[in-house]
Amino acid sequence: MTADPVAVSAVLRIPLDRIDPGPNLRTDLGDLTQLATSLRTIGQQQPVTVERPDDGRWQLVDGHRRHAAARKAGLTHLDAIVRPSLNAAHRDVIQLAIQAGSKRFDPIAEGQALHSLMFDAGMTREQIAAAVGRSPIWVRDRIALTHLEPDEVRQVRAGRLTVGEALLRLAGRRAERTGETAAPQRPAPAPAAAPTSPPSGARLPVQQIAVLAAIAEGLERTEIAARLGIAVAGVKSHTTRAYAALGARNAAHAVHLAHLVGLLPITTTEAGGTGHHSRGEQ
Repeated sequence: MTADPVAVSAVLRIPLDRIDPGPNLRTDLGDLTQLATSLRTIGQQQPVTVERPDDGRWQLVDGHRRHAAARKAGLTHLDAIVRPSLNAAHRDVIQLAIQAGSKRFDPIAEGQALHSLMFDAGMTREQIAAAVGRSPIWVRDRIALTHLEPDEVRQVRAGRLTVGEALLRLAGRRAERTGETAAPQRPAPAPAAAPTSPPSGARLPVQQIAVLAAIAEGLERTEIAARLGIAVAGVKSHTTRAYAALGARNAAHAVHLAHLVGLLPITTTEAGGTGHHSRGEQ
Protein backbone atom coordinates (compact mmCIF):
# COMPACT_ATOMS: atom_id res chain seq x y z
CA MET A 1 0.00 0.00 0.00
CA THR A 2 1.37 3.38 -1.02
CA ALA A 3 1.47 6.03 1.68
CA ASP A 4 -0.30 9.32 1.08
CA PRO A 5 1.88 12.38 0.45
CA VAL A 6 2.64 14.51 3.48
CA ALA A 7 3.34 18.24 3.43
CA VAL A 8 6.68 18.89 5.12
CA SER A 9 7.17 22.54 4.27
CA ALA A 10 5.23 25.38 2.70
CA VAL A 11 6.17 27.56 -0.23
CA LEU A 12 5.61 31.23 0.50
CA ARG A 13 5.55 34.10 -1.97
CA ILE A 14 7.66 36.74 -0.23
CA PRO A 15 8.17 40.37 -1.29
CA LEU A 16 11.64 40.64 -2.79
CA ASP A 17 12.53 43.71 -0.74
CA ARG A 18 12.04 41.67 2.46
CA ILE A 19 14.60 38.99 1.49
CA ASP A 20 18.27 39.57 2.37
CA PRO A 21 21.03 37.69 0.51
CA GLY A 22 22.51 36.13 3.63
CA PRO A 23 25.91 34.41 3.88
CA ASN A 24 27.01 32.78 0.63
CA LEU A 25 30.13 30.75 -0.14
CA ARG A 26 29.99 31.67 -3.81
CA THR A 27 31.64 35.05 -4.19
CA ASP A 28 30.98 35.38 -7.95
CA LEU A 29 27.38 34.96 -9.09
CA GLY A 30 28.41 35.11 -12.74
CA ASP A 31 26.47 36.66 -15.63
CA LEU A 32 22.81 36.99 -14.61
CA THR A 33 21.45 38.20 -17.98
CA GLN A 34 20.02 34.89 -19.22
CA LEU A 35 18.58 33.95 -15.84
CA ALA A 36 16.96 37.37 -15.48
CA THR A 37 15.44 37.05 -18.96
CA SER A 38 14.09 33.60 -18.08
CA LEU A 39 12.54 34.84 -14.84
CA ARG A 40 10.97 37.75 -16.65
CA THR A 41 9.66 35.60 -19.51
CA ILE A 42 8.44 32.34 -17.94
CA GLY A 43 8.54 33.19 -14.25
CA GLN A 44 10.26 31.47 -11.34
CA GLN A 45 10.29 27.67 -11.76
CA GLN A 46 12.28 26.69 -8.66
CA PRO A 47 11.79 28.18 -5.19
CA VAL A 48 14.68 29.58 -3.22
CA THR A 49 15.36 28.44 0.34
CA VAL A 50 15.18 30.95 3.19
CA GLU A 51 15.30 31.10 6.96
CA ARG A 52 13.80 33.72 9.25
CA PRO A 53 16.23 35.19 11.78
CA ASP A 54 15.11 37.04 14.89
CA ASP A 55 14.89 40.39 13.08
CA GLY A 56 11.70 39.31 11.29
CA ARG A 57 13.09 39.54 7.76
CA TRP A 58 13.90 36.60 5.50
CA GLN A 59 17.45 35.44 4.74
CA LEU A 60 18.59 33.28 1.82
CA VAL A 61 20.17 29.88 2.41
CA ASP A 62 20.12 28.80 -1.25
CA GLY A 63 19.15 30.69 -4.39
CA HIS A 64 21.45 33.71 -4.36
CA ARG A 65 21.71 33.80 -8.19
CA ARG A 66 17.92 33.62 -8.57
CA HIS A 67 17.53 36.38 -5.97
CA ALA A 68 19.99 38.67 -7.74
CA ALA A 69 18.53 37.86 -11.17
CA ALA A 70 15.02 38.58 -9.89
CA ARG A 71 16.14 42.04 -8.89
CA LYS A 72 17.70 42.50 -12.32
CA ALA A 73 14.49 41.32 -13.97
CA GLY A 74 12.36 43.72 -11.94
CA LEU A 75 10.38 41.01 -10.08
CA THR A 76 8.58 42.03 -6.93
CA HIS A 77 8.22 38.61 -5.22
CA LEU A 78 10.03 35.28 -4.93
CA ASP A 79 8.62 31.86 -4.08
CA ALA A 80 10.57 30.38 -1.18
CA ILE A 81 10.73 27.29 1.01
CA VAL A 82 11.16 28.24 4.65
CA ARG A 83 13.62 26.26 6.75
CA PRO A 84 14.41 26.56 10.47
CA SER A 85 17.15 29.03 11.30
CA LEU A 86 20.61 27.49 10.96
CA ASN A 87 23.92 28.04 12.67
CA ALA A 88 26.85 29.08 10.47
CA ALA A 89 28.38 25.59 10.27
CA HIS A 90 25.08 23.95 9.29
CA ARG A 91 24.49 26.60 6.61
CA ASP A 92 27.95 25.98 5.13
CA VAL A 93 27.33 22.23 5.04
CA ILE A 94 24.03 22.73 3.22
CA GLN A 95 25.51 25.09 0.65
CA LEU A 96 28.48 22.80 -0.02
CA ALA A 97 26.21 19.77 -0.35
CA ILE A 98 23.81 21.55 -2.73
CA GLN A 99 26.69 22.50 -5.00
CA ALA A 100 28.49 19.13 -4.88
CA GLY A 101 26.88 18.00 -8.11
CA SER A 102 26.58 21.33 -9.90
CA LYS A 103 28.68 24.39 -10.63
CA ARG A 104 31.62 24.58 -8.25
CA PHE A 105 32.24 27.36 -5.81
CA ASP A 106 35.37 29.40 -5.78
CA PRO A 107 37.83 26.76 -4.44
CA ILE A 108 39.29 29.30 -2.00
CA ALA A 109 35.85 29.95 -0.49
CA GLU A 110 35.32 26.20 -0.31
CA GLY A 111 38.62 25.77 1.54
CA GLN A 112 37.80 28.50 4.03
CA ALA A 113 34.36 27.06 4.74
CA LEU A 114 35.74 23.53 5.15
CA HIS A 115 38.51 24.81 7.42
CA SER A 116 35.87 26.46 9.61
CA LEU A 117 33.83 23.25 9.74
CA MET A 118 36.88 21.27 10.86
CA PHE A 119 38.55 23.66 13.28
CA ASP A 120 35.69 25.85 14.49
CA ALA A 121 32.76 23.42 14.36
CA GLY A 122 34.91 20.44 15.38
CA MET A 123 33.89 18.13 12.53
CA THR A 124 36.29 15.44 11.31
CA ARG A 125 37.43 15.21 7.71
CA GLU A 126 35.30 12.08 7.23
CA GLN A 127 32.21 13.73 8.74
CA ILE A 128 32.58 16.74 6.46
CA ALA A 129 33.09 14.55 3.40
CA ALA A 130 29.94 12.56 4.15
CA ALA A 131 27.91 15.72 4.78
CA VAL A 132 28.89 17.53 1.56
CA GLY A 133 29.06 14.52 -0.74
CA ARG A 134 32.80 14.62 -1.41
CA SER A 135 35.78 12.41 -0.59
CA PRO A 136 37.98 12.96 2.49
CA ILE A 137 40.92 13.56 0.12
CA TRP A 138 39.02 16.37 -1.59
CA VAL A 139 38.23 17.93 1.80
CA ARG A 140 41.89 17.69 2.84
CA ASP A 141 43.14 19.31 -0.36
CA ARG A 142 40.62 22.16 -0.26
CA ILE A 143 41.57 22.94 3.35
CA ALA A 144 45.24 23.03 2.31
CA LEU A 145 44.40 25.95 -0.02
CA THR A 146 43.91 28.18 3.04
CA HIS A 147 47.72 28.30 3.30
CA LEU A 148 48.32 29.91 -0.10
CA GLU A 149 49.95 33.33 -0.34
CA PRO A 150 47.59 36.27 -1.09
CA ASP A 151 48.84 36.59 -4.67
CA GLU A 152 48.30 32.86 -5.23
CA VAL A 153 44.77 33.15 -3.86
CA ARG A 154 44.05 35.85 -6.45
CA GLN A 155 45.52 33.67 -9.21
CA VAL A 156 43.40 30.66 -8.23
CA ARG A 157 40.24 32.77 -8.13
CA ALA A 158 41.08 34.25 -11.53
CA GLY A 159 41.76 30.81 -13.01
CA ARG A 160 45.41 31.57 -13.73
CA LEU A 161 46.60 28.96 -11.20
CA THR A 162 44.91 25.55 -11.06
CA VAL A 163 44.12 23.85 -7.79
CA GLY A 164 46.56 21.06 -8.67
CA GLU A 165 49.43 23.48 -9.31
CA ALA A 166 48.63 25.33 -6.08
CA LEU A 167 48.75 22.06 -4.12
CA LEU A 168 52.12 21.21 -5.67
CA ARG A 169 53.49 24.58 -4.54
CA LEU A 170 52.29 23.94 -0.99
CA ALA A 171 53.86 20.48 -1.05
CA GLY A 172 57.16 21.94 -2.23
CA ARG A 173 57.24 24.49 0.58
CA ARG A 174 56.60 21.89 3.22
CA ALA A 175 59.31 19.71 1.74
CA GLU A 176 61.76 22.63 1.87
CA ARG A 177 60.92 23.25 5.53
CA THR A 178 61.43 19.62 6.45
CA GLY A 179 64.55 19.11 4.33
CA GLU A 180 62.89 16.71 1.92
CA THR A 181 63.93 18.51 -1.26
CA ALA A 182 67.52 17.36 -1.45
CA ALA A 183 68.18 16.21 -5.00
CA PRO A 184 67.54 12.48 -5.20
CA GLN A 185 70.35 10.14 -6.07
CA ARG A 186 70.22 9.53 -9.79
CA PRO A 187 70.70 5.92 -10.80
CA ALA A 188 73.68 4.98 -12.91
CA PRO A 189 72.89 4.96 -16.64
CA ALA A 190 71.14 1.70 -17.45
CA PRO A 191 71.68 -0.34 -20.60
CA ALA A 192 69.62 0.90 -23.52
CA ALA A 193 67.58 -2.30 -23.56
CA ALA A 194 66.54 -2.08 -19.90
CA PRO A 195 62.70 -1.82 -19.89
CA THR A 196 62.46 0.07 -16.57
CA SER A 197 64.63 3.06 -17.48
CA PRO A 198 62.80 6.29 -18.34
CA PRO A 199 63.88 8.29 -21.40
CA SER A 200 66.99 10.36 -20.74
CA GLY A 201 66.13 13.90 -19.64
CA ALA A 202 62.42 13.14 -19.40
CA ARG A 203 60.40 16.26 -18.57
CA LEU A 204 56.68 16.56 -18.00
CA PRO A 205 54.28 19.53 -17.77
CA VAL A 206 53.12 20.47 -14.29
CA GLN A 207 49.65 18.97 -14.70
CA GLN A 208 51.03 15.61 -15.86
CA ILE A 209 53.28 15.55 -12.79
CA ALA A 210 50.26 16.43 -10.62
CA VAL A 211 48.31 13.52 -12.13
CA LEU A 212 51.19 11.11 -11.43
CA ALA A 213 51.49 12.39 -7.86
CA ALA A 214 47.76 11.75 -7.35
CA ILE A 215 48.08 8.27 -8.86
CA ALA A 216 50.93 7.59 -6.42
CA GLU A 217 48.47 8.37 -3.58
CA GLY A 218 45.99 5.84 -4.96
CA LEU A 219 43.38 8.35 -6.14
CA GLU A 220 40.78 7.38 -8.74
CA ARG A 221 40.31 9.42 -11.91
CA THR A 222 37.23 11.19 -10.56
CA GLU A 223 39.12 12.20 -7.41
CA ILE A 224 42.08 13.40 -9.45
CA ALA A 225 39.75 15.46 -11.64
CA ALA A 226 38.19 17.07 -8.55
CA ARG A 227 41.62 17.83 -7.06
CA LEU A 228 42.97 19.45 -10.24
CA GLY A 229 39.74 21.14 -11.27
CA ILE A 230 39.66 19.44 -14.69
CA ALA A 231 37.43 16.94 -16.48
CA VAL A 232 37.91 13.20 -16.09
CA ALA A 233 38.73 13.08 -19.80
CA GLY A 234 41.53 15.57 -19.13
CA VAL A 235 42.94 13.28 -16.45
CA LYS A 236 42.95 10.40 -18.95
CA SER A 237 44.68 12.56 -21.56
CA HIS A 238 47.40 13.74 -19.13
CA THR A 239 47.93 10.16 -17.95
CA THR A 240 48.32 8.81 -21.50
CA ARG A 241 50.82 11.52 -22.41
CA ALA A 242 52.81 11.01 -19.23
CA TYR A 243 53.00 7.26 -19.89
CA ALA A 244 54.24 7.92 -23.42
CA ALA A 245 56.85 10.47 -22.33
CA LEU A 246 58.23 8.13 -19.66
CA GLY A 247 57.93 4.94 -21.69
CA ALA A 248 55.72 3.44 -18.96
CA ARG A 249 53.57 0.34 -19.29
CA ASN A 250 51.06 1.12 -16.54
CA ALA A 251 50.36 3.38 -13.55
CA ALA A 252 52.78 1.70 -11.14
CA HIS A 253 55.53 1.73 -13.77
CA ALA A 254 54.92 5.43 -14.51
CA VAL A 255 55.15 6.40 -10.83
CA HIS A 256 58.34 4.31 -10.47
CA LEU A 257 59.97 5.97 -13.49
CA ALA A 258 58.88 9.44 -12.36
CA HIS A 259 60.62 8.87 -9.03
CA LEU A 260 63.75 7.62 -10.77
CA VAL A 261 64.18 10.81 -12.79
CA GLY A 262 63.26 13.07 -9.85
CA LEU A 263 59.85 14.20 -11.13
CA LEU A 264 58.20 13.00 -7.91
CA PRO A 265 60.79 13.68 -5.20
CA ILE A 266 58.20 14.62 -2.55
CA THR A 267 56.80 11.90 -0.32
CA THR A 268 53.19 12.02 0.79
CA THR A 269 51.86 11.58 4.31
CA GLU A 270 48.66 10.16 5.70
CA ALA A 271 47.80 13.39 7.49
CA GLY A 272 48.01 15.45 4.31
CA GLY A 273 48.87 14.05 0.91
CA THR A 274 50.00 17.46 -0.21
CA GLY A 275 52.68 17.37 2.44
CA HIS A 276 51.21 20.44 4.12
CA HIS A 277 49.57 20.49 7.56
CA SER A 278 46.31 22.25 8.18
CA ARG A 279 46.39 25.08 10.70
CA GLY A 280 44.88 22.96 13.43
CA GLU A 281 47.54 20.28 12.92
CA GLN A 282 50.60 22.50 13.28
